[in-house]
Amino acid sequence: MNGVPKQLNMDSDLLTKILILVSSLSAVYGCSCLKGHHQEDFCRAAYVIRGDVIDSNAPVKALPGNQQRSIIYTVKVKKVFKDNTHSISEGNIINIETSIPCSITLDKNVDYLLGGPGDENGLGIGTCDIATTWETLPKCQMSSLLNKLYNCGCEITTCTENQICKASIHSCKMAFHVEAVQNAYCARSLFRRRCHWKTCPSAQNIFNRYITNVFRG
Repeated sequence: MNGVPKQLNMDSDLLTKILILVSSLSAVYGCSCLKGHHQEDFCRAAYVIRGDVIDSNAPVKALPGNQQRSIIYTVKVKKVFKDNTHSISEGNIINIETSIPCSITLDKNVDYLLGGPGDENGLGIGTCDIATTWETLPKCQMSSLLNKLYNCGCEITTCTENQICKASIHSCKMAFHVEAVQNAYCARSLFRRRCHWKTCPSAQNIFNRYITNVFRG
């Protein structure tokens, strides 16, 4: 009997379908991320700016032979909050690249807070990075940025509901999905040099109840 056995053909077809399914799931879930505290987003980013999107190009292939495609956003910088790339200045026009399938959509003539990976060769942004319209930014986050309150020497430890967080002088504890700490920032005390939560005045009562009920002692 000539040719490939029928059973082998079926196995090959099944394997092909599985590989296609895995690739599809990787494309989808590879772009997902657990949203943490806004201070973590700031500290992880290579750059954080406030800027107006003034233009964008059509999706183009990033590299010859590469299926990944990207969109380049042209942004006028209004304020620089962080720049590890040493390539951004207030008033300058910069380009920020977002790659498909993990791309984000930014609208023209809108004032944004933007942040993500980058170096002297270029700036990037994706679904797990900072991309929020400035006018919808929570007051505490806006205040933390404008007053330079973030301390990236302090870590934020995320705990699940059934997990006991270990205390550390170098970290603040955060219960998973608790909104109260989104109205606070983690910083070192002036005298004891211990990292602890500090809250914005507008959320003082909410935050105090959170500290009392969730993390006593």
